[in-house]
Amino acid sequence: MRVRGRNASGTGSASNEASFTVGSVTAPGAPSGLSASTSGTLLTLQWTAPSSGGAVGDYVLEAGRSSGSADLYNNSVGTGTTISAQVVPGTYFLRVRARNAAGTSAASNEAQATVASPAPPGAPSGLTASATGSVLSVSWSAPASGGTVAEYVLEAGRTSGAADLYNASVGPLTNLTAPVAPGIYFLRARARNAAGTGPASNEAQVVVGGCVPPAVPTNVTGSLIAGIVRLQWNAVTGATSYVVRAGAAPGTSALYNGNVGGTTVVTAPVAAGFSAYIRVHAVNSCGESTASSEVWVR
Repeated sequence: MRVRGRNASGTGSASNEASFTVGSVTAPGAPSGLSASTSGTLLTLQWTAPSSGGAVGDYVLEAGRSSGSADLYNNSVGTGTTISAQVVPGTYFLRVRARNAAGTSAASNEAQATVASPAPPGAPSGLTASATGSVLSVSWSAPASGGTVAEYVLEAGRTSGAADLYNASVGPLTNLTAPVAPGIYFLRARARNAAGTGPASNEAQVVVGGCVPPAVPTNVTGSLIAGIVRLQWNAVTGATSYVVRAGAAPGTSALYNGNVGGTTVVTAPVAAGFSAYIRVHAVNSCGESTASSEVWVR
């Protein structure tokens, strides 16, 4: 290459001559330090740019079900050295290659990542309930285990363990305040996500509007004569009906669990060898009393 000066009078003599070589573009070297991590179904990859070769135009991610394969993904992921994406559960074998106009590099090291199937959340804890006038306030703590919570389900019933008053989502918050009708409420919360609904929290009982359940039935007696069980107790003021629960072991109710109406005397035929632990609860519009003393009939 030489340079000459020029004006209206003509062109001058050439400068000294210089020479140089324009090299061809080369492919990038291989990326290094590829690592993979997961959080739920979020997969995150990081790597280091090549330390040799030509400039990187973009990176190609290879993902397969087995080592060395690319049957799940084999495409450009742009120019960055970190990517995150939601993926389906499974085990992934991952590699990255650098690419430019001259070609594609050798593969980086291979990283392996396992994305677990999502799990339902654990049980909320510390549920408490209070009432001010007709306004009910409930709060609880998020689960300490299980999958990520998407929302909570509140269960409310007239009796322990029931959900006959309310059983629906209350959103992602861990507290709720709402006006409700007078009565007694038994309350539990459950956490839910796409994988399912977790177990119930502890149960809280609250009386709204001054309404209270009846007193506990007293003087419960039971006998078994000639294959007939006879159960009797004292009437409770304000009770509209009674629930009898009977089980083969103390505190259980597998043998009988039902409302027997307003009577205070119940008789029923039973099979030979009958043995049961029996309790009585009084019921009114505000709910159910705690259990009476238990009698063992055999």
